Amino acid sequence: MHSCSSDSESDVGKSPPRKKKVVRYEQKFIDSWLSDEKFSGWLAKSKKGNTYFYCSACDCDRTCGIQELTRHKNSSKHQANCKKIQKQPKLTSLFASTSKSQEPQQMAKVGEIKLACFIAEHNLAFNVASHLTNLIKSVCPDSKTAEYLSMSRTKARAIVVNVTGKTAEESLIKNLRENEFALLVDESTDKSTN
Repeated sequence: MHSCSSDSESDVGKSPPRKKKVVRYEQKFIDSWLSDEKFSGWLAKSKKGNTYFYCSACDCDRTCGIQELTRHKNSSKHQANCKKIQKQPKLTSLFASTSKSQEPQQMAKVGEIKLACFIAEHNLAFNVASHLTNLIKSVCPDSKTAEYLSMSRTKARAIVVNVTGKTAEESLIKNLRENEFALLVDESTDKSTN
């Protein structure tokens, strides 16, 4: 019995064995990943730091590493987000198709309607119309659309009254029929019951 107590006394003075400190290596973002076909279209550098990557499809930042990139690429969430992005048309393609598909004469007509609406919206005199079209032609001499612009006060008034005015009137009538509204008359702050 005595020998057991001496063994326990000898253990008290000894410290427990030290654990080795694990050195953790953090992978930094490598620019060559951006040109890799597997990660093109969605991979970008993160703003969080150089040890993170940013996925534009999922709108998230993750820690760097080739295994982490591959794991994220193969995740079901990422693949679903990539399919959604592929189906969505690019904003630049919408503008390019409209400008190429329409002829300058057609675009000039649209421009004339917009100019007439500008004159009406800013409560300008219709006499300004011919001067405004001449100004646009002189500012944009290389524009095919500006070349076909021709509008005087008579045409501007006719567009506002017969084209945009009719459309606005129909829209207003439709809104009044479909939505409830109330009218306030003068003396709306009058508290009397008369």
